[in-house]
Formats: sequence, structure tokens, C-alpha cells
Amino acid sequence: MRILSLVWADLDRDFFGAPGMLAEDLDGCPVLARTVKRLAAVRGLEGIVVAAPPAQRDRVTMLLTGTGAQTLAYEPVGGVPDAIRRARAFGRYGWRGGLAGTTVFDEYFDPSLLLAVFRQTGADALLLTGAGAALLEVGWAERMIEQYRATGERFGLAFSQAPVGLGGVILGQSLFAKLIKGQSYLGRLLAYDPAAPVRDPIAEPFNLTLPDELINTPRRFLADSPRGFWLCRQILDRIGPAADGAAICRAARALGPEPWPREVMIELTTRRPLTDRLRPAAERRDMEIAALDDLLAPLAATADINIMFAGAGDALLHPHWPRAVAGARKVGRVGLATYGLGLDDGVVEQVIASGLDVLQVYVDAATDAVYGAHKTGGSAQAAWAGIERLDAARKAAGATGPFIVPTMLKTPEALDEQDAFFERCLASVGWGVIVEPTTAAGAGEDHRVVRMAPPVRTPCLRLATRMAVLADGRVVLCEEDVRGACPLGASIPDVWGGGALRRIRQAHADGRWDTIPLCTACDEFFRP
Repeated sequence: MRILSLVWADLDRDFFGAPGMLAEDLDGCPVLARTVKRLAAVRGLEGIVVAAPPAQRDRVTMLLTGTGAQTLAYEPVGGVPDAIRRARAFGRYGWRGGLAGTTVFDEYFDPSLLLAVFRQTGADALLLTGAGAALLEVGWAERMIEQYRATGERFGLAFSQAPVGLGGVILGQSLFAKLIKGQSYLGRLLAYDPAAPVRDPIAEPFNLTLPDELINTPRRFLADSPRGFWLCRQILDRIGPAADGAAICRAARALGPEPWPREVMIELTTRRPLTDRLRPAAERRDMEIAALDDLLAPLAATADINIMFAGAGDALLHPHWPRAVAGARKVGRVGLATYGLGLDDGVVEQVIASGLDVLQVYVDAATDAVYGAHKTGGSAQAAWAGIERLDAARKAAGATGPFIVPTMLKTPEALDEQDAFFERCLASVGWGVIVEPTTAAGAGEDHRVVRMAPPVRTPCLRLATRMAVLADGRVVLCEEDVRGACPLGASIPDVWGGGALRRIRQAHADGRWDTIPLCTACDEFFRP
């Protein structure tokens, strides 16, 4: 059984479009070369293939001098589907959990490239990992190879739940052939499908079992972007290049927040097309586009911050929302939340042309009866009609975006409609989500079926990853602060690295969240 490693290397940008860092020096060695050297140390691999765009092949070959890797010039023929990039964007820090069940392994799944490599090399299986996996855990990769040799002929797959960048996936040629024949992807195999429920693949023998404390390390150890490069450099500076995966995870947990937030929720408007008692309302002036431009300008250099236009209102009701999206696209991937009641032909055309990655639609019901239990104005059928109009227009235009996400809040009234909701989602756009309602730290009514927060309070995870900006320009503690009770400033970088937020984070670390009234009333501290 011949197993090779395949890496796709783009020196100019990472998977999501951030500036590429693969040629940068990381502790005395270019990132890409460090990744290949880690792979070369993996026993059981019979070769390493590094594919790169034709214009970059000479640079890649030079970077890999002396590593023994084979370089391959490859012009993507379709490449990884753009829909996968959009689906992974807002879930990129976990190995799975992206929209439509996407996983980190789907970031490496370029059907035409894999087909070419299988044919050219005669490999039976390929170990796929990121070109920025400069901290790849060699021991875990070796154990995956052992598992594949034991079970590969039966399953055609071996993977681990390792944090992004520390592990990978081994894909057999026969399973790959089935996937491309069915126009599918790896996430489809590893995610729960309510239409065809099976045992979770993590319980199968082709999963390399790891301790939960390692799996639940919410970091992206890929040094192919400025953020990932910063993280890997911090790890190497602290524990050196010989550390194993467990030590890397421990070191990462001891680190403070990254230099900039992963996601920023920006409220464009508090206007709504209806009265919705499930989500706390507010009244503020609309965000001015000039103010938004000033807010986003300092973030553009990173190009890997997710911007979500949401908050108390319907972002599509802001008169200049397309300009807001255009500005946010300079910063990173962009999502927008709406009730979907205004998705007429003109707005649908604007949405498709805007370049939005994700459009979240608050449907909350399968039927008008349940919809009307908490809303005055509009209807579930009007929201579904807007979704289906957008989906049809998107397909007719041959557009890959936005990724449409119908959303239902799990309330007592909606419990009996969950199956019908999901069936409608699958039939219309292929995906949907059901989430728990929030009280917004006591600002709204409690519509939860049951309180989901753990019995023991822990420091809030979001304080180290997310920020929120209200329509009036105030940067507040978090998106639960619908009332603006805890304003921290007007500049995202200044607040992120400033003393006020640092003191709040420290209070959480010390277990003193009761000193922050907003946090005392909040039950969302455990959510990523």
C-alpha cells in the first residue's frame, strides 16, 4: 500500500484570501519548508508532493531545496469549490462544524488536483494537510498511517480530530473516486445528515482518538496567514520545535488573545420589518458609511477577520448595505443577517452582486402559525419565498454565493417543527441551522426550552475572539450587549488591545465576572 503526502502551496494567499506567509522565515526556516520537513519525518510516507500554481513553481522549488519533495505545477481546474470557502469561513477554527458539514479536510479537497496526483504517482492513498502545517504532530500522522494500513481497504479513510494544522486526513483512491462520482466532499462523510442518520464517524475505527482537552483547542495552527504565522511563532518561541502536539495545545491555551479579533459583529441598523419578541429590539441611528469605513480601515491589512452584519436590526434595511459589504470585503469574509421579507427581485440581484459570503435568514418556523406566535407582521411563507427566490436567481446566474443559511430559534413552540424546518431547508438550499435563543444578558424575554449553560461558570470564550459594534458607532463588550450597557470605545484595535477589555478578561480569568453586571446576567459564556 503506497501512501504519499500531498500539499497545495499558494505563496500569495491563504485558503480564505489573507496574505500568504508560506515563504516567510519561521524560526530559521521558511514556513513551507518547515511543513515539508515535518512530513518527511513521518514514518510510513513514501513521498511528498507539493503542488503550486505554475507561476510559483520555481519559487516553491527553491524554498524546498534539499527536502526531497517533488514539486508539481498545477493550474486549478475549478479548484476547491468557492462554496466550500464560504461555508468554512465562519467555522474555520474547528476541524469540523462549518456550514453544510464542512471540515478542515475540505480545504485540501481539490478534486482535479487529487485526480491528477493519483494518476501521476500511482498512490493508493494521500495524506492531505495544509501547506502551513509547520507544527504538524508527526506521531499522530504516523498513527493515522498505521490505522489506514489496518482499515483502509475497508473504509478508504483515516483522520484525526486534531486541532487545525496539527493533523490531517488520509484519503484512499477508491473512496476519492466515489466522492467525485457523487460530486460530494469529505465533510459529507463526517457530518450528521438528518436525512440519512448514521453513527458519528468519530466513533469509527478510522478516527485516531485523541483526548478531549487536545481536540477542544480552538486554534488554527496553520502558518499560512498573518494570524496563523503569529500563533506558530509564539508557540516555537515558548517551547521550541521539538514539542509534541499535546505540548503545543497546552502552550496555545496559555497564550492570550490573538493580535486582532476573529470576528466582528457590526450592527448597520436597528430597523426591522416586523415585531419580533424572540430577539431583543433597540432604537439607534443607522451606521454612517463614512464611519464604517473609518472603523474597518485599520483591519484591512490582516484580511482574515470575519465581519457579520447583524445586531438588533435587519441589515438589508440599511439604505447603503451594498457599500457596507464592499468595504467589509477588504477586511475578510462577510456575512449578513436578515428576516428575508424584503428579498424581492431587485434586492436579490443586489445580494448576488454584492459578494456576500453568507446570508443568514431568520425564519424561526416551518409554518405561519408558529411564526406568528412571536412575530407580528410577515410570515414564514414570505421568508421561505424570499430564500427560494434568491436561491433560484443565484443558480440561474451561475453564482457561488452567498451561502444561504435559514435559521430557527429553538423555542417551546417550535419544537414540533424542527424536522419540518430541516426538511424545508434541505429541499430548498441544502442546509439550515437550529440555535438556542438568548436573553441578551437579560435584555429580552427567555424563550429557551432549557438552559444550556454548564452548571459551573467559566471565563467567557468570546472575549478572546470576538467584538461587537452598535449602529451608533460604539464598540461594546460583546454582541449580547444589545442595550449598549458596556461601551468600551470607538476603535476596534484600541478596544481590542486596550486596558478596559484587558481588565475584563482578567476578571473572568480570576472568576470575578460578578464585578461586570452584563456578564453576571449572561448565560452565553460557554459558546465559541
